[in-house]
Amino acid sequence: MLDAAVLVNYCIGATARRLTTYADDQIMGWNAGLTQKVEELLAENPTPGRECALLDALASLKFQPDLHAIRASGINYELGAQLPRFGTRNGRRPPSRAGRGHWICRSWTHPAV
Repeated sequence: MLDAAVLVNYCIGATARRLTTYADDQIMGWNAGLTQKVEELLAENPTPGRECALLDALASLKFQPDLHAIRASGINYELGAQLPRFGTRNGRRPPSRAGRGHWICRSWTHPAV
C-alpha cells in the first residue's frame, strides 16, 4: 500500500511540473480509492506490524496535496520542469564537500553488521 501511495505522490509532483497527462480527477481518485482500501484493512484488526504499515500508508495519502482544493482556491500549483538535481551530476555522485556545511549522502552500514 505504501508503494502505491508513493506513486500517487509522484504523480502529484509530476502534475505540478506539467510532466504528466493524468487528470487531477484521476490522481485524486487513486488517492481516494487507496485511502478507502487502507481504512477497510485497518478495520479488520490487523496484526501490530501490519497495522503500523497501513497507518504509514494512510499518513502518506492524507499528507498529499489535494489537487481539487488547490485548483478551487485559485492557487497556481506549478513548479518549473527544470529543478536542480541534488546529489547527482550526470548520473554520478558529486565530489565530497565534507566539512563545508553541505549534506553528504553516504552508504551506511550498521556497526554490528
